[in-house]
Amino acid sequence: MKCNRGIALVLALLSAMVTATPARAQTTAKIRSLTLESQTPWVSRGGAFSVRLKKPAQPAAAAADLEYAIAVYPASTSRSAFTQTLTTRPRTAPLAVITIGLTEAVTDESGAVTLDVGVQDPALPRDRSRVGLRGAGVYPVSVDLRTIGGAVHSRLLTHLVFVPEPPTGPKLAVGVIVPARMPLALRADGTDVLRSTDVNALTSVAATLSTLRTAGALLAPSPESLAALARSPRANERNAIVALQVVARDHLVVAAPFVATAAPAATVETRQASADRGQEVITDVLGSGPAAGVAIVTDPDDDRLAADLPSRLIVSDQLLQPTSQRVTPAEPIALRAATARATVPALIADSGLAAHFDNKASPVLSAHHLLADLATIYFDSPGRFRSLAVNPPDSWRARAALLAPFLAGLESSPILEAAGPDRLFKLATARTTPRVRVLQGSSSPTPLPAGYAGLRRTVASLREVMADAPVVAQGFADRLMVAASASFDASEQRAYVRVLQDSVMEERRKFRLPSGGSLTLTARRAGIPITVRSEAGYDARVVVQLASDRLRFPGGSTRTLTLSHQNTTERFTVQSLGSGNVPLRVLLKSPDGRVVLAESRLTVRSRNASGVGVALSVGALAFLLIWWYRHAAHRRRTPAAGDA
Repeated sequence: MKCNRGIALVLALLSAMVTATPARAQTTAKIRSLTLESQTPWVSRGGAFSVRLKKPAQPAAAAADLEYAIAVYPASTSRSAFTQTLTTRPRTAPLAVITIGLTEAVTDESGAVTLDVGVQDPALPRDRSRVGLRGAGVYPVSVDLRTIGGAVHSRLLTHLVFVPEPPTGPKLAVGVIVPARMPLALRADGTDVLRSTDVNALTSVAATLSTLRTAGALLAPSPESLAALARSPRANERNAIVALQVVARDHLVVAAPFVATAAPAATVETRQASADRGQEVITDVLGSGPAAGVAIVTDPDDDRLAADLPSRLIVSDQLLQPTSQRVTPAEPIALRAATARATVPALIADSGLAAHFDNKASPVLSAHHLLADLATIYFDSPGRFRSLAVNPPDSWRARAALLAPFLAGLESSPILEAAGPDRLFKLATARTTPRVRVLQGSSSPTPLPAGYAGLRRTVASLREVMADAPVVAQGFADRLMVAASASFDASEQRAYVRVLQDSVMEERRKFRLPSGGSLTLTARRAGIPITVRSEAGYDARVVVQLASDRLRFPGGSTRTLTLSHQNTTERFTVQSLGSGNVPLRVLLKSPDGRVVLAESRLTVRSRNASGVGVALSVGALAFLLIWWYRHAAHRRRTPAAGDA
């Protein structure tokens, strides 16, 4: 009996454990994220740390039973330790926990909540309502909305950056790359796909930059995106261009190719054409040319790494070969290719900083995480001049909601300095020797499809046809560059090239010659009309060429025409070499003769014999007449002789 009771007790305990575990997991899963609207970026001695939260979802518990708990933890001792605090509360005990009842929190008309945490001034008597911090540093902060003494319903993880005294040494110089780009808009059929959300985002970013004229914000526009905006007739796109033009007047604009093409698949001509086109678009659309000598590279297959490196380069740390030396991203380096000895000055764009640019994360919280990360780098070696570049990943779409608080915090920082290229690429001292870093070799770039080379030659010839229609010609050239984009995988590239080939063929079919038919010559030498039909809608330059084995062309067999009407007729002088039906081949070519736009075969009916034929015929007739006369005379003489 006792045994049975013992077994029952054990089973009951096991059952309780099984049911309790899901309950705990469920409680953890219910923790929502509090949304940050703003916070104090820098806190000085005796200052206050203020956090403004969007109105949180009301838990099921009564308001009187809820409170905010703000826990301040010891400062991060390393950057790796700081990175952990972005997603997880520190395991150490907090320095202080400040609680504010939900009903006591300061709330505005929209329901947003402001929470304040005072920081103790060591020079003043101890104030228990304030937090005592242990010197300058980045202090993790957890803000919880919880039941008093119970479960946590919502949470926010952020940081308090404490700078008790203005530093006497140099600040950390920071350059921020602000991309102005959208997904590739130019399709292979010549149409543009522009989403209003992307266009509006560019306009908002430009408006933000126009109010924050910091030298450290480097505008990095995508020429392909700018060209798509310029082609659009809609007011929305025009507004985006105007906003970007305002920014370009007050900020440094970084040069870029029309699209980043892949190396080594791209030829030298393709690379140069993309660079020239990028320069042209930026200058035409923004009204001022990009700054020379600064380039940004984040792709190991970027074709700019296959040639002489730009004079000053901002390069992702993921493009560098590993090194056994202690590496910090906060100093210029001497960069060289794996197969070269010459080096160029470069700045490392740290991938850890780039990780804060997350399209799905809270933009305001991301901005303050980024400021705290930069502060962590500063506190790693305060008092020594260093510099770095912040470059968002290619997948990030510029958001004013992140840039505005970040750039504002950067401008107001006592330890960070928004700096332009001249300051960023400056070494700590004239005697400082930069570390030499080596670029990784290219990965396995996507080879261009087999038909790309022929397509490039065809487009080059068509541009001569379209010499008087530069917009149309440039459209095909732009699509050819997009087809070689490094952002395409193999299947996307093949699909783009196939559609572009169809578009080129469709353009060629806009030019037609008479199909079949016959022409009649009533004289040995006469003019024949050749009519070319054009449905291109622009003045086209073409070459008409005639060929025949039994016809001569005294005025030449080739003519260069400008097709300015739907039908253009040109007369060719021909000379027949004989009578009967003569085949005539008509070719319509590009001015360089490399592309046949149209071809036709006509029949020329010649009813007039040639001079040689006439002479032969007359001679033959005379010979027959003489022979007939002599033969008749001989027959008359032969009987007379017999009778004698």
